[in-house]
Amino acid sequence: MIGQKAWVNIGKTEFILLLVVGILTIINVLTADGEKRTFHSPKKKNINHLTLYDCVSPEVQNSINETGRVTNFF
Repeated sequence: MIGQKAWVNIGKTEFILLLVVGILTIINVLTADGEKRTFHSPKKKNINHLTLYDCVSPEVQNSINETGRVTNFF
C-alpha cells in the first residue's frame, strides 16, 4: 500500500527504513528513504526482501493521491 513503512532485509540497503511510494507489480514496489533515494528517484524493491509494517503514513498517502508527488519524508 502506498505510504506503508518497510524495513529492508536483503541487499546493499539492508537495515534501512523506507516508505512505499509506488506499486509496479504484485511483487515489485517503488521505495524511497528521503535521503539517498527520493520520491523523484525511487528504488525498485522486491517485496520478498522487505518487512512491511501495518503502519501507513497518512500524510504521504494523501499527498500522493492528491498531487501525485511527495515533498518530504520522515
